[in-house]
Amino acid sequence: MANPVIHGNSLVHTVLDTQTALTGSYVAGTDLTSVDGASQLMLLVDYTRGDETNMDIKVEFYWEGLAEGADLHQLTYGDIGTSATAINLNILEYSVTAKTAFPLDNMGGRVKISWKATGGTPTGTINGIKLVYGKD
Repeated sequence: MANPVIHGNSLVHTVLDTQTALTGSYVAGTDLTSVDGASQLMLLVDYTRGDETNMDIKVEFYWEGLAEGADLHQLTYGDIGTSATAINLNILEYSVTAKTAFPLDNMGGRVKISWKATGGTPTGTINGIKLVYGKD
């Protein structure tokens, strides 16, 4: 399948289109998708849970002009530490338990999607992952 495919006002980029068994380590998509100029990103995940607890998805960005893949920046979220004087930054991982779709913050540049099984024995499968993006 050629990437990306135009669908209405959106582009659909296939990150993974073959049935793939989950592992306990992160597996990355084979390419970095350019999302410059996109105002909306949506990740579509077709996942069948097995004996694992769930599947974690990690999203990383890098910007044009930097060495490809060498300067990936992970999405993070902050929480206030016990001293209430610092904000702790944590890597943002999306945990899914079934077929799902969710919006992503667009940080610009290119995006890389990785996935892994967590908890239990990884026996689930990913049937496909697509990144849909477009402008208002």
